Amino acid sequence: MTQRWPTLDGNPTRVIAHRGASGQLPEHTLEAYALALEQGADAIEPDLVLTRDGVPIARHERGLARSTDIAARSRFAGRAHLGDWHAERLDLSELTELRAVQPFPGRPGDHDGRYAIPTLAQILDLARDWAGRLGREVLVYPELKDPDRLAVEGFDSVTALATVLKGRTDAGVRLWLQCFHEATLERVARELALPTFLLFDRTREPQPTALPDWLTGIGVHKEWIVHAPELVATAHRRGLAVHTWTYRDDAPAHGFDDVAHELLHAFALGVDAVFCDFPATGITTRATFRTACDTS
Repeated sequence: MTQRWPTLDGNPTRVIAHRGASGQLPEHTLEAYALALEQGADAIEPDLVLTRDGVPIARHERGLARSTDIAARSRFAGRAHLGDWHAERLDLSELTELRAVQPFPGRPGDHDGRYAIPTLAQILDLARDWAGRLGREVLVYPELKDPDRLAVEGFDSVTALATVLKGRTDAGVRLWLQCFHEATLERVARELALPTFLLFDRTREPQPTALPDWLTGIGVHKEWIVHAPELVATAHRRGLAVHTWTYRDDAPAHGFDDVAHELLHAFALGVDAVFCDFPATGITTRATFRTACDTS
């Protein structure tokens, strides 16, 4: 008999492909997202920044030097600002020339320079196509990056998002939004009626009982469920889902033999979703936990 999981909805913990299958391919590329879905990930997670002409594209940060080949392209040599090239200072037509590179030392670099920087619209197209191919729902779970800082420079991240979503009806695709900036998330909840998740890093302690009713859940640094394991149950009593980040095969947290043991700890607590750089490991470990639950 299949047992109910200790998650908020009783379903198995979702595996979120953090920046795609970013442990194997350059992050935030269509190829990394496709590999993650092929491996069985429930969701793909694009971080969104804006171009100068207001188009949401997938990069982990506004600076492009870390994860693209822009520094090697002579035509952009004089365009650096404060030691980097910011996405909002380039038009989409310019950004389409760039190619992604693996930013993490020690991870494979054999795909560097091969894959383009995708727009949110392209990611949604990919998710729709994969939903049809897989015969199941695909969750796209973007994070809006630096909306408050971009607002100071005249950019409106929520309006840019709404522009992309207007008129889209992507069969089989579900969209959630996450952000560190609460005011931005409130706008997303009110104006776009999307599920919203407030992020907490290791320096900001989550207080589920003090959070607003319009939130769907929280995304917390994984250290919080180690230091305060009661956090998950507290959030669930409040009706909030808990997502934890980031699980990396090549960097298990202190106190765990490997990332599988980290994930098993999260599953046992009832975490509702886990962000994995290597989603295949999340899928395999979840299957192990499911088998143990079903036979206990």
